[in-house]
Amino acid sequence: MQPRYATVKQDLLNAIARGTYQAGDRLPSESELTARYGISRPTVNRALRELQQEGAIVRVAGVGSFVAEQKHDVAVSMVQDIADEIRAGGQRHDCEVLELGRTRADQELAARFRVAEGTTLYRSAIVHRGDGMPVQYEYRLVNPAFCPDYLRSDFEHETPHRVLTRAGSVERVDHTIEATLPRAEIARLLRVKPSAPCLAIHRRTWSRGMVASVAYLVYPGDRYRISGTFSAASPRRSAPRRQAG
Repeated sequence: MQPRYATVKQDLLNAIARGTYQAGDRLPSESELTARYGISRPTVNRALRELQQEGAIVRVAGVGSFVAEQKHDVAVSMVQDIADEIRAGGQRHDCEVLELGRTRADQELAARFRVAEGTTLYRSAIVHRGDGMPVQYEYRLVNPAFCPDYLRSDFEHETPHRVLTRAGSVERVDHTIEATLPRAEIARLLRVKPSAPCLAIHRRTWSRGMVASVAYLVYPGDRYRISGTFSAASPRRSAPRRQAG
């Protein structure tokens, strides 16, 4: 007979696998699970703690537990400045600032930033270009506690990457990379057809012990590829590289 915490854990995993709870959904609270199974709160807490350690759920203090994204991850450890990358290819970087303002964290964003729902976040949307050709659409949300001056930055002359790096060094980065078809507006901004495949990167960055920013980056698929170098001593993967032509 398995321990009671293991029963709770397995039942929740089964519910996630069946689709009863999907990515971003809030799970029953510790109190609800304690009443449902007739067990102690520490027993329920152990089940949720192990699910979090295994990456199945995300727990937000004072908010609750949420189902984590269940996509396959492609790790990319190097975070590069898009402006430096464009210049390294021998082109001139410039950009268009599309949006700069504030928003409030909904349930999903609260879980990703590990803050309370309704917390103010800064947002920006920028298209980066090399010699006038769009090469990246960047939509970014920033924790004001990490970079209070973010909205006062001059993004036509300094990238968000550089502003955030100055605010604090990167401690951890999570990436999810996927092939995608761009939304009509993003396709227009990148000057590609809506049927053109693109690379999309979902990136979450930690610094100074907090989630500093969450970014959604879209690259034209015919202009970028993912490449990397690996070794047992120092595993690395590079950021997207633009193809010649």
